[in-house]
Amino acid sequence: MAKGLSIHIGVNKVNRRHYDGEWQLPWCVNDAIAMRDIAASKGYDWLLLLNEKATTTALLNALDIAADFLRKGDILFLSFSGHGDLVIDTNNDEEKIEGQTAYDQAWALYDRRLIDDTINEALKKFRAGTRIIVVADCCHAGTSIKPIYRVDETKYDDYEDGNPNSIWGEKWSRLMRQEKQEIISSDNPVSASVLLLAACDDREVVPAGSSSEHSLFTHILLEVWRNGEFNGSYNTFYKKIVELMPGFYHPQYFPNGKQTEVFGRQRPFSIYK
Repeated sequence: MAKGLSIHIGVNKVNRRHYDGEWQLPWCVNDAIAMRDIAASKGYDWLLLLNEKATTTALLNALDIAADFLRKGDILFLSFSGHGDLVIDTNNDEEKIEGQTAYDQAWALYDRRLIDDTINEALKKFRAGTRIIVVADCCHAGTSIKPIYRVDETKYDDYEDGNPNSIWGEKWSRLMRQEKQEIISSDNPVSASVLLLAACDDREVVPAGSSSEHSLFTHILLEVWRNGEFNGSYNTFYKKIVELMPGFYHPQYFPNGKQTEVFGRQRPFSIYK
């Protein structure tokens, strides 16, 4: 029987020591909880990383645990809501904007920016036949999981996890007390089937909130989802979101890895094919 793990990240404010301010946003924690609620309703074992617990070390360790646990036919549901940013590309794998500067896309986690190259390296650890659905509600999100050269070591000796989830709990505390080092990018492709639902393309910014106490993209995603009543595929789910988004924003549907067409025909967030 297929198994599902999920990781949900919400960052309303970052550590001002590592950014130029707290970069406050109103609804990202709410967004993460809403995605967790979807996962819980579908039977996933979930992990919630909010604000100061949403560090790069925490996320990369969580992805390591998921990659080790999940097998062919299993699924990971990963969501991020927070600031997205652009970082000057150092390995020449990005297109130059207007012929001048090339940028990597990044998620602004609590302690620092996590660049798309690093996320892609983490996805390469997942076995062939596993599925990964990513929801990114942030600016510059369009290819924010794609194919670091920078090394950054961080140690969290006093980290405590408040989530009682059994699958996460087995390895979580031990990993969180080890130094975490980013992995140098390699040429190996992603073997899992990965789909990204992104709030906008790489050059766009999106609104911080809506009247529903969720960020705009998450608000519309939840409207389409209708508490689980949506009965189409990932493909049609994305198209419905696009229909409801204001025309000057361009949500993206970005495949990565193998057999993404087959994955795209499945029901959104379902553990079972």
